[in-house]
Amino acid sequence: MGALLSRSDLWTFEVAEQRAGSVGIALRPLHWLVLLAARELALGGTTPDPERLARATDLSVEALRALFPDGPTLAWIAGL
Repeated sequence: MGALLSRSDLWTFEVAEQRAGSVGIALRPLHWLVLLAARELALGGTTPDPERLARATDLSVEALRALFPDGPTLAWIAGL
């Protein structure tokens, strides 16, 4: 993983695609659902922990871990 973005407004869909590709993740619709939910939670001042993300996306914590096996990678790809 590379450096964090200094400002979350520098994040773009292309940045997410590049970051995901660099760690071997091909972003599919469920990945985007989780990434966008994580950004919405974080930008609203709430930590996007697995339980909150599961509630926000109607996915199980296990499903989230299957999509993003290394939890911190999700935040990095989401630009958080």
